Amino acid sequence: MKKLAVLTLVAVALAAVALWICTAVRSPATGQADLEREFERMEPNDKELLDDFKGDIPLEVAPGKKGKAGARAARAKAGKAAADGDDEPAEEPTEEEKAEAEAEKIVEEFDALTDKWMETSSGDPPTLAEVDAFVELFRKVPADRKDECIHRALNLIPDENVMLLAGVLMDKGQDPETIDTVFSDILNREEAVKLPVLREVIKDTKHPCWKDAAWILDVTKQLPDESPAQPQQ
Repeated sequence: MKKLAVLTLVAVALAAVALWICTAVRSPATGQADLEREFERMEPNDKELLDDFKGDIPLEVAPGKKGKAGARAARAKAGKAAADGDDEPAEEPTEEEKAEAEAEKIVEEFDALTDKWMETSSGDPPTLAEVDAFVELFRKVPADRKDECIHRALNLIPDENVMLLAGVLMDKGQDPETIDTVFSDILNREEAVKLPVLREVIKDTKHPCWKDAAWILDVTKQLPDESPAQPQQ
């Protein structure tokens, strides 16, 4: 009989501990209240026996273990710190990244200027100042992006604005391959478009395309008498 009473006491103690584990983690106040109600429902003899164990049963949640409420508070604190600018500052771009950004900006500006002249149809050719502005901006285009930019311009700029392209053609500081690309494009345009350009080219005997331009004009019987020299046969 005594053995049965001891087993009952142990079972009651274990139940009380289990009850605390299940409830105290929700909140200290709730766990404490549930444990006290369970203690009041116990038999007097069991209460007396359990008194010896009460000192060993923690009735408060240990500091730092406050479940979801604590996690929410931590997140709120972190969010406030970020809002106050306590997080790490953004890294400064490297010199290479700055150079790439600047190059991309110039390409975008040249493409925008190309688009403008693609859509411009006033009937009058570009002024000398407008041609100079077009050539000057193209000079700033990075060497490794010039090919894509000039091909785009050749495809989009109409015949009536061909003097913009002629400006690039007459700029002997350009890469020879670029000059040859523009010259080839102009040769594929209408006679009325390319003849004025060819006549400009033959005025400069040091131009890379002078010989080809002079030969074409000579063959088509359109070589001016006042041309600087006669093309070699």
